[in-house]
Amino acid sequence: MQVIHTSPNPITEINQDGLFDDCLFFSEHEYAMGNVAATYTLELDADKVCDGSALDEAGEAEIKAIAELMRLCDEINAEEAVELLSDEADAYSLLSDRLSAEALADLCWDIQRLQGRLARELGFDAFLSRDEQGPVYIVAMTGRLAELTLQK
Repeated sequence: MQVIHTSPNPITEINQDGLFDDCLFFSEHEYAMGNVAATYTLELDADKVCDGSALDEAGEAEIKAIAELMRLCDEINAEEAVELLSDEADAYSLLSDRLSAEALADLCWDIQRLQGRLARELGFDAFLSRDEQGPVYIVAMTGRLAELTLQK
């Protein structure tokens, strides 16, 4: 399947110092979250895309992600961390009475970053999650720059 990423800047390298480490976000449909300087496509094998149902809360990578999420947000317990990482729960619905809007937004970004990392650590190419635009494919891109195809 072909997925699309829009970027405010041309992508010339992949690094891990961004908000989402080395992850980029793709959609099945082009959309823009601001100014778009470049549009890229990436081919994904549907069998190499996981979603929350692929997570095993007893797995090593999952335990590490659960612990990190709990460290980042001391307002959640392990069960809630699992629900958030697996997309069984929405952070705003679950935590709006405990966290400010800014803290919730930060937590959602942390969840997405951890989902991308989990996909890579579990041997998948992408994690199918959701954001304000709908379904989103979170792809850890280290070593994959050449797979991006510039469309415009």
